[in-house]
Amino acid sequence: MSTTRRLASVAILLALVAACSTRWSVGDPTARPAPEISASAWINTTPIPPEHLRGKVALIEFWTASCPSCRRVEAHLKEWHREYGNRGLVVIGVLTPETDVERNPANVEQYVRSREIPYPVAVDADLVTWHRFDNWAWPTMYLVDKRGIIRLKQVGEGWYGRTEAQIQALLAEDA
Repeated sequence: MSTTRRLASVAILLALVAACSTRWSVGDPTARPAPEISASAWINTTPIPPEHLRGKVALIEFWTASCPSCRRVEAHLKEWHREYGNRGLVVIGVLTPETDVERNPANVEQYVRSREIPYPVAVDADLVTWHRFDNWAWPTMYLVDKRGIIRLKQVGEGWYGRTEAQIQALLAEDA
């Protein structure tokens, strides 16, 4: 294979990796109100109506138990819940099942307990919330401001420093 073809192959490979890797957006002019979270079951809480989130910053993460990237994000969510929960951040995990086992709330509750997940988890067994958010990947985080507007969408793992900085900025904003 010629050097030119090798370089072209590498360029295509790098473009594919970039297209499939983490996506992070903030301040999107197409920002919209966060949809309501529906769930077949709630773990660690009673159902959370949208009005409960007004005046607070919400970090909503779509995840599935069988996703290695979701497990790596989990540690950061726990830390942010600990660090900022008493300052107005509400972390909500939305488990959207990838397998039939994850459609059973008892299995999800067992996973949440075994992983010591302290924040609320909504089991979105019928994918209603997944579709309301127009979500398409695990893990995906949405950061919602005190007025209920989505201000950040993070697809995939990574960008933890930027996400935390955005959490801090939104907590500092007036409602």
